[in-house]
This record gives sequence, structure tokens and C-alpha cells, in this order.
Amino acid sequence: GSSKILLRGHLGDDGLYQFDSPIQHKFEASAFSPYKPTVHSVCQANNGVCLVPNTSFSVPSPRCNNVESSNTSTDSSPSSNNSSIQYFPSLYIIWHSRLGHPHHEVLKHILKLCNQQLPNKNLSDFCSACCLGKVHRLPSVSSTATYTKPLELVFCDLWGPAPVESFGGYSYFLTCVDAYTRFTWIFPLKLKSHTLSTFQNFKSKVELQYNLPIKVVQTDGGGEFCHFTQFLTPLGIIHRLTCTHTHHQNGSVERKHRHIVENGLTLLAHAKVPLHFWDHAFLTATYLINRLPSPTLDNKSPFFLLNFKIPDYKFLKTFGCACFPFLRPYNTQKMNFHSKECIFLGYSPVYKGYKCLDSTGKIFISKDVMFNKARFPYNELFPSDQPSHQPLSVNSTSPTLSSFPPTPNPVPIPPSSLAAPPHTVAPHTTPIQSLNTPIVSLTPNDSSHNSLTSQIPSTHPSNSVSPSNSSYSPHSNSNLFNSPTPTASGLGNGPVLHPTPITIVPPSSVDTSSVSPASTDASVSPNTPDPPVITHRIHPQNTHTMAMQHPEWLQAMKSEYDALMTNNTWSLVQLPDDRKAIGCKWVFRLKQNPDGSINKYKARLVAKGFHQKHGFDYTETFSPVVKPVTVRTVLTLAVTNKWSIQQLDINNAFLNGLLDEEVYMVQPPGFEATDKSLVCKLQRALYGLKQAPRAWFERLRSALVKLGFVPIKCDPSLFTLHVKHHTIFLLVYVDDIIITGSSNGLIQQLIHKLNSEFSLKDLGKLDYFLGIEVHHDKSGSLLLSQTKYIRDLLTKANMENANGMASPMASSIKLSKFGSNHVSDPTFFRSIVGGLHYATITRPEISYSVNKVCQFLSFPLEEHWKAVKRIRRYLKGTIHHGLLIKPAPTGAPMALVGFCDADWESNPDDRRSTSGAYIYLGPNLVSWWAKKQTLVARSSAEAEYRSLAQVSAEILWMQSLLKELKIPIKVPQIFCDNPSAVSLAHNPVLHSRTKHMELDIFFVREKVMNKSHYLLQGSYNSETN
Repeated sequence: GSSKILLRGHLGDDGLYQFDSPIQHKFEASAFSPYKPTVHSVCQANNGVCLVPNTSFSVPSPRCNNVESSNTSTDSSPSSNNSSIQYFPSLYIIWHSRLGHPHHEVLKHILKLCNQQLPNKNLSDFCSACCLGKVHRLPSVSSTATYTKPLELVFCDLWGPAPVESFGGYSYFLTCVDAYTRFTWIFPLKLKSHTLSTFQNFKSKVELQYNLPIKVVQTDGGGEFCHFTQFLTPLGIIHRLTCTHTHHQNGSVERKHRHIVENGLTLLAHAKVPLHFWDHAFLTATYLINRLPSPTLDNKSPFFLLNFKIPDYKFLKTFGCACFPFLRPYNTQKMNFHSKECIFLGYSPVYKGYKCLDSTGKIFISKDVMFNKARFPYNELFPSDQPSHQPLSVNSTSPTLSSFPPTPNPVPIPPSSLAAPPHTVAPHTTPIQSLNTPIVSLTPNDSSHNSLTSQIPSTHPSNSVSPSNSSYSPHSNSNLFNSPTPTASGLGNGPVLHPTPITIVPPSSVDTSSVSPASTDASVSPNTPDPPVITHRIHPQNTHTMAMQHPEWLQAMKSEYDALMTNNTWSLVQLPDDRKAIGCKWVFRLKQNPDGSINKYKARLVAKGFHQKHGFDYTETFSPVVKPVTVRTVLTLAVTNKWSIQQLDINNAFLNGLLDEEVYMVQPPGFEATDKSLVCKLQRALYGLKQAPRAWFERLRSALVKLGFVPIKCDPSLFTLHVKHHTIFLLVYVDDIIITGSSNGLIQQLIHKLNSEFSLKDLGKLDYFLGIEVHHDKSGSLLLSQTKYIRDLLTKANMENANGMASPMASSIKLSKFGSNHVSDPTFFRSIVGGLHYATITRPEISYSVNKVCQFLSFPLEEHWKAVKRIRRYLKGTIHHGLLIKPAPTGAPMALVGFCDADWESNPDDRRSTSGAYIYLGPNLVSWWAKKQTLVARSSAEAEYRSLAQVSAEILWMQSLLKELKIPIKVPQIFCDNPSAVSLAHNPVLHSRTKHMELDIFFVREKVMNKSHYLLQGSYNSETN
């Protein structure tokens, strides 16, 4: 009657909400003609039924068996000015929702039982609620891409961390799989940060060897691959990333991980070898997988497709079986056996030989080996080392605490079957726990005696020891072919039980450029024995879950936690709504003695202070530490006056500091309370907090002031105490304290009073301070050296067996920021240079060389790395050198003498000069530096004069220091070898080329004119006499 039609999506009276919807066609109720839209067509197009708002008019619809009528008033109908159809949800959607969103076929079956005919589902019946609640991964579509050449696509992924660290210190391995040949390379890594540099070496090697470029690299979005795009894009290589949490997009390498790990674990289980040999097993598994035919490759092997030759299957042996390498050339007596029973651990990537582990933990690499394939003697050769066969994680996620295998028992090293050389001294027999770490050596081929060995001294002497001659290089290449194994430089990482004299065997001429991760410019000295040393290779743990599996580290954590509770470091409270708790973590470190033996397993709970906000939970952070020149000055005074020098160490020093700010921290991992919603409100300064050093120093300073000490203005970390005719000096470097003075009784009283205030350790006579070894001789002199520190620095770069050099730098070298290629690992470069800089504390002769390489820390080049290696080789040849502190003549004021020089326009890039200076207090060198000048000098006189001004300022500071210490000195003397600079200092003249130097000129001239400094001209030959 009103010519308006409603669409309703449901039959019944359940009061469904009706809403308007535009329809595809408009028509009048009386206009049903063949060529016009029908009610049926409109209903079908809109998935509904028709309602005519008139009680006397009904319209049948083929979609249902009923005829609908409506008493809807005109107010509920669409407005009269818009003759439209009101839309209701379709019958399909109504029943789909009513029945709980079942599958289409289930809904169709139910409606059929209700005598309802339901058409097929169409696009308008899309259900968003089903997407929100039921969405899942869609079926993966197989790749249709085809590859015709190797290296067109390379899949890369990182596996780890392993729940068991290998004896080489490896926790990860990088896997690279070629998409065409399926050939696989794996590279054991100690840190995830080594991923990029390892891949760069891999890329350089394979592209050169196969004369084919890598076109596409596919990885996941892990943090270890975040810099790949930056490296690959300039080279034109596409970096393809998988979607987040979509591992199957990189399925080729993920499945390869599973294949390698499962095969490797099978090899370990069959040979009954412990899990810490997993790196050897995985490398061997990869070596074999590359040589096995694959159905996906038409029963061809990856090795064949890549190298176009059939693998030598006769060369393969059973992993872990008994073997007998030819060892006669190593014998020192004619009655020695020609071999010994060993365990086969795989294949060498460099030599065509077999790796054989003997009962002393040494690995021989030899081609002359006899095998007993039916015998697996590991448990007999190492009876107390019970292998653990708990599975390693196949994926690359971090293991949980329950997945860690028990710690293997210490392995005693049995006697060697080789006789000791006549010169060997029998070591002491104090038992020290060992991990029985294998070591690498090579047996000679035929009668040749050229071999590469790497042995860690054991409780029983051996006749030939020679570690790898390689040195780590940031731009070095790794061996990439035939599934390389860890090299000699990476295998000798187990603890050394006792020192043993070492005989170095010359290396064979081997292309060690392929050894990872080392280069070969440092060779082994053939006749230079290494000094006896105990080198513990027990690695600190990375996570608290791993540490809790080892009793030593677990005890260290408990001791630290007990100390925290004893000091009332925090109280557990609810976190206020307006505050945020910072995190914390456990940090582990081995504290070693000067000889390398373990002093203490140390665990430290550290707050994540980088989450703190300035002005909110901290304000001031500055905390002074004693200057090296102050330490050398005080030691000079001590040896001159024959004072005893004591060393103290404060236990948990930072916990003594009191906090003024409110700081909240999460509960420490592994020691959470039952209510984990509580947080720690810190009351004491915890390690890692930004204000912790300052809080501790303020607490210590106030305690020392109460005892009568006075801080020196020139160096607030030096405190002095004058009691009657006695003087006490106390030096503070964080929690390490040196105390010396004229009265031993007064020193002991002060130590007792400090012990009542703080928990401290009296370490007795000073012998090891901040990595500096202090040697006392009968004359009262001290030798300050860093032998252990330098040896560790050389070991870090795998240069502990490099040849020595006569000088740290060639005099003709001019380093520039332009020229050669960039090093691939700038972080490692900076780490090594930083270590060299710390070595200058006792090695002033390398200051100039270290200053030069320090100028290129931002963008180091290969030529800079060569200069760094030369410095390390110089240190290797002079590893026992140090700084001598000897008594000064008594009865007269001490002399303060300075020497200065400048290297004019030595920098080829900006033409700036370098200043250098030495300052002596009495007979002892106490201060020195080499520093690049901030301005360009227009003449050598200007460069020398700026250096002279720097020496004058340093001597002025030392005069103030000695005055506060009440030490009389003569008028300081300064030697300069430049006549023009000396003349400028003595004569009140300003030349046209020196007017811009006015401040420096008047500063030095004032000291010379008032006789506070004597400026002399002389050559260094006469100065040093």
C-alpha cells in the first residue's frame, strides 16, 4: 500500500534488531513486470526476504516457505523522501551466529534437518568474528623458483646458544646453505656479534674459489642479521628477510639445523663421547651430509654438484672409534712406542688428515693413522668423564633451566706415554680441576718434522708444544669448505693444570689464511721457549640459568646474595603507581692470580642503570679514582723511604654506599620471593646504578676523614694522615686500596679500624694491583709489569706465539685515514687498541705508537690493523719488561725533571703535530704522554713550544701535589731540543709567526722568568746520560 519494501533476514518473532541498508534496486509494489526487478531478485541480491509494511498485503518469496506480513507503522519505515529497502542480516549469518559460528558444511546440514534450504555461502556472508577468534596459519605455498647455478641464493641462520659450551668456548654456529647444490657450511661462533664478520669472510672465499657472485641472501629478522642489509646493499646483493615468527619461510636452513644436530648427537651417542665435543660432532656431521646423495638432488651429493667430482668415500672413518696416529718423530728415546691409542674426532679442513684425541687431551692431525672401527675407547681413556646424552636444542631458542645437562665430572689427565725431555722439570702435584680440554697438534708427514702443534701443559710433561701461529684479524678469512673445524687457535681453551717448559716446533708451510678466524703474519719462533704459565680457560657463564648448573658459580651467587641481605640492600615493597622498576642481571667473572690460576669465582648482581632517568632517580654521578701518576709518585716516595706497602680490598664495596634517591628494582633472577609482584626498594648502592660509585666514595671518604685522613686537592683519591712524626698515604681506586707510611704499627691500627667499618681483606704486601704485577727485589726497588695482562691481550687476538719485533712502530710509517680497505670488525679493533692503551701504564715506550693507532678508532683500515699487530708483536718479544721504581738518593730534595718533544706535521691528513713528554721524579719515570695537538702548528718551533707548555702545566700540577704531601723538591728542570722554542721562553719577543701563540708563550715565560722552572736546551743523548 505504501509502496515501501523492507528486507528482513530472519523469520520469527525474536525481536532482531532491524537496520536500514541501501538495496541494489528500487521498485514499487505494483510494478511487477517481466522486464523490471522482481521481489525474488531483490531478496536474493540482498540475502533477505521481503516485508511490505501493510497488513493487507503479503509477498511470497522463493527463499522461504512462509509469507511475511508486517504491521510496521510508517514511523518505523524508511522516510518517505527516500524510497529504499530496510536491510536485515541474512538468514545464513543469523543461523551461523546462533549456532556458535560453525563451519559452513555443519550449518548447511543442521538447516537441512530443519527443512530449510540454504544456498551456498557467498562473499556477503563474511564473518569477522571467526577471523578474530579462529585465524591460523594458512597453508604454505611451495616455492616455484628454480636456480641453475651455485650461490644464486644462500640461506643463512644462526643456531644457539647451546646448553653446553664446547671445549673451544663456542656457543653458536652460523649455517649457510646454497639453494642450488644444498651444500652446507657451518662456522662455530663464540658470540652472536661475530656473525657479520664471519659471513663477510665466507662471501669473499666462496666468490673467489668458485668465480660466482652471491646474488641473494635470505635470513630471518634476528638481531645478528640487522647489519646485513647495510653490508649487502652497496654490493648489489639482495637481502631477503622472512616474516616475523615465520620460520618455515627459511625452511631450508631450519631443516638443515635439525639434520646437523640430530646427526651430530647420533655420532656422540654412538661413540659415547660427552656433549662438550658437540662442535667436532656437528662439523663432522656436516662434512658427511655434504657427501651423501639426496633424493631432492636426483641422488647426487651437494659436494658433487658444487665441485663436479665424486667424493672420496674411502677416506671416511667412523666417528669416535679407536685410532693410532704415527708419532715416532715426536719420540725422544728409541724405546718409545711409535703410536698411542687415540679417539677419532673428524677431519681437518686444512690438512688432508684425521683429528686424533689422545688420553692427555691433545689432538694430533695426521694422515698416517690406523683405525679400529669396532672399538670406541673414550670411557676407557677418560674413565671419570661420564658423557651426558641429554639432548641439545634443535631450534635456536634459549634453553630452559631444566634442559641443561649435569656438569661433567673433572677429568684427571693420565700419564703420557711419551718420555719427558731431559730438560723438563717435574711440576708439583697439587690437584686442580680440569675440563680435559683437547689441544691441537700435527704429526709430520713421512719423515718431515715440520708440524703445527698447540699444546696446553698438563700434569705430565710433553716433548713438543707449539700453539697455533695464527693471529686474529678483523679482516681475516675463515675456512669455508668441506665443513671446517675449529682451528688450533680455537681449541686450546681448557684449563692448564701446571706450568711446564715448552719447546716450540716450527710450523709447516700451510695456507693458514683459510683458518678461522685468524690471519698468518705472526709465526711461531722456532727456538724461543715460552715462560711457564698457568692459563685457566674456564669461561665465565653468560646467564644465571647456565651458572646455576655449576656448583662453583652457584656458590658464588649464593655468597653475593647473602652479602646483599646482610647489608640490607633492599626491602620488598609494592611498586608505586607513578614509578617504574629497573631490571637487574647476574654478571660472572673469574678473578685470577698473577700466574693465571683461579683466585675466586665471582658473581655480581648488577642493576640495569641505563634505565634510570636523570633528575628522577639519580642526580650526580662523578666519582674520582686515583691517577696513575699519583700511584707512581707515592711508590717512589715509599721505596725511597723504605716504607712497607700494604694492599686492601673492600668486600662488596658499593653495598656500603647509601642512596638518597628512591630507586626500585625487580627481584634478582633465581632468588625471587614467593610474591613476585613485589619489587626491591634499594637502600644501598648496588653495582650498575649510575650513582653507585659516587655513593660508595662519599661513604669511604667520610669514614677516612673521621680517622683523621685529609684528601689531597690535586687528587681527591689520595688521602694523607700526619700523626706526630709519622706520615701515612692511602690511595683509593674504587674498592682497591694501597696504604703505605712511615709507621707499620699505625698502618695496622688503621686497617683494624677500617675493618670495623667495612668488610675488607688484608692482602698483605702489594704484589698485584689493577692488573699490574709488583715485583720486589732485595735492594728495595719495585718492578711494575703487566706480563699476565699482555699475555691475555695477545691470547685474545691469537698472537700469543707471534714473533717478537725490535720496535713497536717503523719510524717511516705515516698512517692515514685514506688508502687501504676498511677492517670488517671495527669493534674488535677498538677492543684491542683499548687494551694496548691500558698497557701503557707500565710501558711508556709504546705510548707514541698507541696514540697513532688511537686516532683511527672510528674507521680503522687494514694498514692501521697492521700497525696494531706490530705493537702486539713488540710486546710479545718484551713481555717481561716493565717500569722500574728505585730508591732516590736521600738527604737532599728530590729532582723533578721533564723532557718534551714534538713530531711536527706528522699527520698527513690534517698536518697536526704530536706532542710527547717524559717527567722524572728523582730517578723514576712517573709521568709521560703522547698527544695529538689540537691546532695546526705553522713551524716546528710552534709545535715544540706547545709541547713545552703542556709539560710546564704537568710539572706545575706535580709541584702542587708534592707540596701537599710535604715533600721538598728542587726547582724543576725542563729539557727541550728546539733552540727557537727555548729562545721564545727566555726572551720577551713576539714574532709575526708566533703572535697567535700568545697564551702559551706567556704561560711558559712567566714560569721561566720567576725561576719556578729551569728551561734548558739539550739533545736526548745528553739528557739520558
